[in-house]
Amino acid sequence: DLGKGCSPRLDAFHVWVGVATLRSFDIPIVPEEMQQEPIEHLIARVIYRLRSLSEVSPFDPATYSYISPFINYVIRNGGVGASDQEVALEQVGLALNILDFHTGSCENTSFPRQDMAETLIFAIGRYTLFSKDASSSLITLGQATQANATLSDISVFIRGTLADEVYARNACLQASQPLDMTDLDWSPELWLANHDEDEQNGRLAAQLWEENGLDVPDSFFDDLVEFLSHQHSYVRRTTPIAVAAAVELHPTKSSLVAKRLRALWKEKSQERVPKYDEFGILIDDKKIDDWQARIAISQTYQHLASNFSQEDVVPFFNFLITDKALGDSNSDVRKAILNAAIAIVDHKGAKSLSGLINLFESYLKKGSSADDTVKEALVILLGRVARHLPKGDPRLKGVVDRLVTALKTPYGVKLILPKLLEGLEDKQWRSKKGSIELLGTMAFCAPKQLAVSLPTVVPRLTDVLKDSHMQVRQAASKSLKQFSEVISNPEIRELVPTLQKALVDPETTTEALKALLDTTFVHYVDNASLAIVIPILESGLRSRLSDAKRMAVQIVGNMASLTDSKDFVPHLDVLLPLMHRILVDPVPDVRGAAAKSLGTLVERLGESTFPDLVPGLLQTLRSETSAIDRQGAAQGLSEVLSGLGMERMEGLLPQIIDNARSPRPFVREGFMSLLVFLPITFGQRFAPYLGRIVQPILDGLSDMEELVRAASIKAGRIIINNFSSKATDLLLPHLQKSMFDESARIRLSSLTLVGELLYKLAGISGKVSTEEEEEVETNVAEPTRRVLHEVLGKERRDRVLAVLFIARQDAVSSVRLASSHIWKALVNNTPRTIRDVLPSLVDEIIVLLAEAGSEQQETAANTMSELCRKFGDKVLGEIVSLLRTAAQSPSSQTREGACLAISEVIENTTEENIEDHEGPIISLVRSCLVDESSSVRVAAASAFDALQKHIGSKAIDQTIPTLLGALRQAGPGSDTALQALKEIMTVRSSSVFPVLIPTLIATPITAFNARALAQLVVVAGDALSKRLGQILNSLVQSIETEEDEDVKDAVQEAIRRLFESVEDEDGIDSLMTLLLEWAKSNTPRRRISGLQLFATFCEVTEQDFSVYRIEWIRAIVMLLADPVPEVIEASISALDAFIKAVGKEDLEALAVPLRKTIEITGTAGHPVSGFTKEALASMVPVILAGLTGGTSDQREHAAYAISELIQRTEETALKPYTTQLTGPLIRVITQATTLPPGVKSAILVALTTLLDIVPTFVKPFFPQLQRTFCKSLVDPASSSVRSRAANALGALFKSQPRVDPLITELVGVARTSEDDVTATSAYLGLSKVVSSAKENLGSASRRLLEEVIEEAWAGEHDGDFYASVAQLFTALAFDIETVRELVGNHLVFGKPLHPLTARILAEATANVPKLFYDLRCVLPMTRQVVACVGSDESSISRPAREARETIRTQPPFVDDASVQGIF
Repeated sequence: DLGKGCSPRLDAFHVWVGVATLRSFDIPIVPEEMQQEPIEHLIARVIYRLRSLSEVSPFDPATYSYISPFINYVIRNGGVGASDQEVALEQVGLALNILDFHTGSCENTSFPRQDMAETLIFAIGRYTLFSKDASSSLITLGQATQANATLSDISVFIRGTLADEVYARNACLQASQPLDMTDLDWSPELWLANHDEDEQNGRLAAQLWEENGLDVPDSFFDDLVEFLSHQHSYVRRTTPIAVAAAVELHPTKSSLVAKRLRALWKEKSQERVPKYDEFGILIDDKKIDDWQARIAISQTYQHLASNFSQEDVVPFFNFLITDKALGDSNSDVRKAILNAAIAIVDHKGAKSLSGLINLFESYLKKGSSADDTVKEALVILLGRVARHLPKGDPRLKGVVDRLVTALKTPYGVKLILPKLLEGLEDKQWRSKKGSIELLGTMAFCAPKQLAVSLPTVVPRLTDVLKDSHMQVRQAASKSLKQFSEVISNPEIRELVPTLQKALVDPETTTEALKALLDTTFVHYVDNASLAIVIPILESGLRSRLSDAKRMAVQIVGNMASLTDSKDFVPHLDVLLPLMHRILVDPVPDVRGAAAKSLGTLVERLGESTFPDLVPGLLQTLRSETSAIDRQGAAQGLSEVLSGLGMERMEGLLPQIIDNARSPRPFVREGFMSLLVFLPITFGQRFAPYLGRIVQPILDGLSDMEELVRAASIKAGRIIINNFSSKATDLLLPHLQKSMFDESARIRLSSLTLVGELLYKLAGISGKVSTEEEEEVETNVAEPTRRVLHEVLGKERRDRVLAVLFIARQDAVSSVRLASSHIWKALVNNTPRTIRDVLPSLVDEIIVLLAEAGSEQQETAANTMSELCRKFGDKVLGEIVSLLRTAAQSPSSQTREGACLAISEVIENTTEENIEDHEGPIISLVRSCLVDESSSVRVAAASAFDALQKHIGSKAIDQTIPTLLGALRQAGPGSDTALQALKEIMTVRSSSVFPVLIPTLIATPITAFNARALAQLVVVAGDALSKRLGQILNSLVQSIETEEDEDVKDAVQEAIRRLFESVEDEDGIDSLMTLLLEWAKSNTPRRRISGLQLFATFCEVTEQDFSVYRIEWIRAIVMLLADPVPEVIEASISALDAFIKAVGKEDLEALAVPLRKTIEITGTAGHPVSGFTKEALASMVPVILAGLTGGTSDQREHAAYAISELIQRTEETALKPYTTQLTGPLIRVITQATTLPPGVKSAILVALTTLLDIVPTFVKPFFPQLQRTFCKSLVDPASSSVRSRAANALGALFKSQPRVDPLITELVGVARTSEDDVTATSAYLGLSKVVSSAKENLGSASRRLLEEVIEEAWAGEHDGDFYASVAQLFTALAFDIETVRELVGNHLVFGKPLHPLTARILAEATANVPKLFYDLRCVLPMTRQVVACVGSDESSISRPAREARETIRTQPPFVDDASVQGIF
């Protein structure tokens, strides 16, 4: 009857659950016909069925309460009716699975949560094989109950912290973390856990204690005292520490605690009749002798030593002696109480010396009547007390005597054992045999001492078993048999023959390992037993047999739970490297066993025992070793982290995720393998972290490396299989999102995983079959729909099916095929399903159209297209309705997606269907066109475009007038309408722009219309060029006539946007032609407008108008001489904007037209009004670009441009640019090695002009200029260069007073030159310098010049040479005395005729005629001219004729009758 209230999912099977429960409990009310099936088969059938149903989804509380007695019984009883241990463990594992599947649902208080927790805690301690999974389940249970946990619930977890197993306590503490314990004032169990010997447990407990504000009351001992005799050794070991810590908080309770401890000791010391088991081991400890409690009491005294009351010291020792605590019957108790006494003596003995010494001495004097064990202890304590005596105290002698007497205790075994072991290495077989036999004998005479040494002895004897001598081997075998006598563990003693056989014959190692594995241990494995077992484990770990290795690693893991850690840890130095080797075994089963064992070891013994384990495994994962090595390390690390707990794993997870994305493929593969194993080992505890690892796994699905992809898909499948029911919320959203990832590999892998998840949830295989393209036959129908609805809920089911349907339109064929397969496996009626999920489907399409990349937009568009084509009018009305609703969404992305979706609907629907829904569609588009979001308006414009294609002018007629009407109305509506028009023009400018222009440019133009125009021209496209003149004329008229500044600003902005929008070649041509026409207008105002608009164009355009640059440079520079100042101002601004718009690399091309324009602008020597500092700021960069980076022609024109510019510019305007011009001129002429003569000449002209017009501005460059001119003066390539260099020197020395050094330098050049060219240049330079600096010539320079002129008459030279000497003579003629002798020697009648004489006469008569009158030699000079004229040498007669002509026609000679009479 109870079963009838269960879930319908059980159907009639609830009857068999009841039968299995009753038969398990042996309740004799089951009908006979239901007892025919063997109970083992019944249990298997029931438990498998319950597990399968639970995995799909948990049962409701009533159903679980019905099955829970059966589940709990199977777990607590270790199976029911099992034929062997393996079957029993399988039943337990399945039962734990069922319990685990329901722990996450325990937020519902109707579940039997306390029973579940107690069963799990029992399983953790009982079943080593399932302890990790059970721990995960317990932690999940704690998380589930956190919201409504009662004190009864909490107490179950807290009591679990008293478990003996460290991992059981750890699980309980982790499960308790989420629970609210603030209603507790204090918890003795948690106080103990605060002092847990395991560091992690202590930390977890301390966290609970602090977070819940717990405190220790002064009545603490009432609750803690019972723990001193607790059945679990952990509790007994920890309680003394906890009591001492509590006393430290409440020091006044020290005496009370000490007193109650003495009373408890007496209670626990009462003698009782002992009972022994078949092996001679004491049983029923609590009822026979509470020696373990007395050890705990002793340890409590020891920990209390520092807080022990001084008044209680002597009474305490009196109690130890009189109650014979120091002589306890149990040696371990004696040792513990002695340690406590020593601690108290050390801390408090100094202040009670007399009382203690007297007390000890009085007992020691009793002689034979005293208990020997008490006396031995007192002797030790007496020595300890003596440490407090000062040096020289007379009592020291008596103490020393007592101690010497006590040293007579023999320890023969420890002394002789090293010698015997040395004997095993002896080369003589008889010595070996003797040592072995003596070792065997010691098993009888000193069993306890030998037991301690067995870990050292047995490995050595095992080696001897392989000795070549038979008698040595036999002796070793016999000794090993004798050693079994000192083994106290009864289970190991039973196995000694098998174990010994394995020691002797390694071939039987597998048999011994199986025996150990099949043994159920009830007692701890002592150190002596370990000594026998460890060599066999070592042999198994080294074996080549997979079974042997697998069993060996399992036993190693189990031993951590069956031994005292201090006994087991020393053996790890040998075992751990072997386990590491097995961790990379090629057999997966063996690797898995090694990994589990390693995790168990770390869980039991703590990470501090294996400090290098985790770093070593991480390093292996990063190493470029074999894939098997990395997989083994991954599996091992996952088990180790599981053993260390969630906190350790959580701390390492960011590092794991980062490495899973490493640039090195082998590192990615290693850590991806770790993500495979972590969900398996942690179980449901890992569920909160799935969200963090899903994306790296999905990234790995598209990895370029096959191994990484394989590991990623495996990780995904593991998550699916382990978390399909509980973690659907975590998995499904990630997988659905990744189904639309940019990577096709990720899409395909995500789709595959989604399919597997849905198959698992639906309980189907997912296989489908097709025959000859007919309808697919599936094993899925209505039940699958119900299951998916029940598990996922309608909304989530609809959404995942919608995503699957969309994926059928993916651009990649493999994705399409996979999604189609899954769809067919899950859906058997597509039209019905589409109608069912249409809202979700439309939502997904909207999201993809608005958010995804272009490829996924295409997928969504294709899906909408298929909906419209295949299902047509059946769904169109609902689709339009859904899209209208979406268009009103508060989310702009949703509204955008709705517009894009309606575009697809329009494109893929027949015109008849569109007409049926024309009104709602146009309404949707119109409303979205005026949306506040620009992205929505863009999408709406696309929809308008599609609508206009299909319904023609109706779209414009029902949309544009409404928007224009709104545009004319003041307010926010007009702005929105403007934005709508802008978006429409983006897609339909050719149709809409002509309609809008008349309205927008109607005069007078308003500020709003101008702003509207500014926004619309941006999207006008090609339609703008055809109406450019019309628009610009209206705008310019508005600028020229409008007085309202707001309107002018708006028009200016419209012009800027207009210029920005002109992008085609025709538009640029039209615009440039118009602006140039305006710039050359007869009307000043229009010239200004043309210049201003061109400046604006230059500021905003990004188009190439280079073909108009020369025309513009000419127009603007010429306008700098305009008579209207406002035109000049506009020209300067336009020039500035123009030059800024030209790239630096293109400026040199303007140098030639700029020079030519400057040359025809104004007149040299008369400043041009527009050549201001501001104008020069634009022209100088062009000139410098041509000068420094241009071609030879551009450089020459740039240099001449400088000269022309200087001659037409005011000095004040030139001043800021003098340095900018002079420096580059000097650099170019001096640094260019192959500069053409024309360029050099032009530069020398420019420098000369600078020296002539603004010498003070270039004064800092005088030294450089002098060197430059001197170098050019002797240029061998061009006479023009030499001539202009001479002129430049002359210009320079008009402002340079120090002329004498240069005279000396040039005279030297003239004298040393080897050709007339150089000498000619030197004489010419001297002539120009002397002409410019005659006042600064020193007497020495004058004499030097006279000499060099005189020297010119020697030898034969060309005419240019004589001409330059003549110029020098003429320049020097200002000094009559200097030239007097030269005149007398060469220029008067009677002196020899010479070409130089004739040339000087020609120069002097023309330029310095007064010289001859001053020297009173005019008549002899004239006669000399006549003589030269008559010479037969043309080089003499020709210049003489020039001189004769001058004398005949030029004053003062023409007026001198005596001179004229000579002719």
